[in-house]
Amino acid sequence: MAIDVITLRGGLVEDAELRFTPSGAAVAEFRIAQSDNKLNEQTKQWDTTRALYLTCTLWDESPQYKQNPIQWAQIAAAQLSKGVRVSVRGKLHTEQWEDKQGNKRSTIKFLVESFAVEPDTRNQQVQSQGQQQAQGTGWNGQQQPQGGFGGQQNQAQQYSQNPQGHVQQQNQQASNDPWNSAPPASNGGFGGADDSEPPF
Repeated sequence: MAIDVITLRGGLVEDAELRFTPSGAAVAEFRIAQSDNKLNEQTKQWDTTRALYLTCTLWDESPQYKQNPIQWAQIAAAQLSKGVRVSVRGKLHTEQWEDKQGNKRSTIKFLVESFAVEPDTRNQQVQSQGQQQAQGTGWNGQQQPQGGFGGQQNQAQQYSQNPQGHVQQQNQQASNDPWNSAPPASNGGFGGADDSEPPF
């Protein structure tokens, strides 16, 4: 039975990191976070009840499959920074290695097939509040018409390899990853891996 392709959304907890394998292949790695929130009735603020951290990997297109491969990993590394919200589509896979003591370790990562950068909703909220204030009464006591400059929402910044606005990635097997990085942080990390780092 094939592994399901799923879509996840989250915010980057750190800048995407670009690495190169000994053979010269580029791969970007970044971590996204999701959280469940609950409204605090006393403070009227949203409190995080639990969080999930997941490490994602994104490869450049391989010249073995395309004559003019596109450097999607390098694009992601240049554009994905801490705080950016993204939607990623791909498959979960288990990465295994042995630590220095010879113990077998494993962690779960997300092999990205496509991604899209989502709009900054915080900027949209500020913009919306400014519009509401600008829609007050005019000199003659009548309400001002809506619209005007700055009335349009910013569009989502997306990087695409296809018309649907997604960065399509040449699907590669997890076993082709010649390097292993540290598993997600243990404070809410996905897969329950410990702090032992795999060999680089």
